[in-house]
Amino acid sequence: MGDDLESDDDYLTKIYHNNDSENDDKKGLFGISNKRSRTDSIQAEEIITNKKKAKAKNKSISKIDHTIPSGKRKLLLTAARGIGQESSDVQAAFLWTCYTHALGGTDGGEKFKSSSFLSWKDKVQLNRGAWNNEERDIKYPFVLKEAIAAKSSMKKLKEWNTKKSPMILILCISARRCVAVLKAISSLKIRCAKLFAKHMDLEDQVAQLSSTPFPVGVGTPNRLSKLCHDGALSLQSTELIFIDGHEDNKSFTVCTLNDTASELAKFIHEQVQPQILERPHKIQFVMC
Repeated sequence: MGDDLESDDDYLTKIYHNNDSENDDKKGLFGISNKRSRTDSIQAEEIITNKKKAKAKNKSISKIDHTIPSGKRKLLLTAARGIGQESSDVQAAFLWTCYTHALGGTDGGEKFKSSSFLSWKDKVQLNRGAWNNEERDIKYPFVLKEAIAAKSSMKKLKEWNTKKSPMILILCISARRCVAVLKAISSLKIRCAKLFAKHMDLEDQVAQLSSTPFPVGVGTPNRLSKLCHDGALSLQSTELIFIDGHEDNKSFTVCTLNDTASELAKFIHEQVQPQILERPHKIQFVMC
């Protein structure tokens, strides 16, 4: 009996000690587990924080309007404003800068000379003192008249009878702007060719230029280039190349908007420059 009790006590003592050691082991495991939990929690918080920062950064980047000009481009836009009222030297430097910038690595040929620009500075009085879109449309007929008077005469313009080669070409930033220009010069009662998309098919324009002489052609650089490549349009007899300076809602013009600037540069490079070399002083730019 005593042996049994003693053995029972020993047994209970062993169980007690075993339980203590098991509890110690559990405490150790819980301690390790808690440490891991805290570490995992900190890492999770860091991941969430980093994600939030990245999301905030992406939002701030998305808010940036990459169409808003900066640096050299902004300077070009500033220079473009009112370029029509500058001297021929300034106009030549401005258009050459836009031209070479748009061409990139392509050789632009001989640098533009001031003699290739017909300036109407001080010849047209402004109503509001500043040359802006509204003033431009009001004064368009007067600028045209001054340019024609300096080059030849209104009589010659109205009696123009050369097919495929208008006496005056007006290059605009868009088809919509072409329509506005046609409306602005409608008081002159001159027959004008509509050389832009969204109004007439290319085939119809080809047929029209082949059958009818137009004193004035109003179009976009892209469509004018296509017509020249098709042989429907020629600058062999053209005397004035008007570059319309209308600004869009982001202040870009036909000279500074990426798409039209490259198309304008291509048109000048392929069509206008050869004529300037072949007929110096016979064909000139007018910045309007």
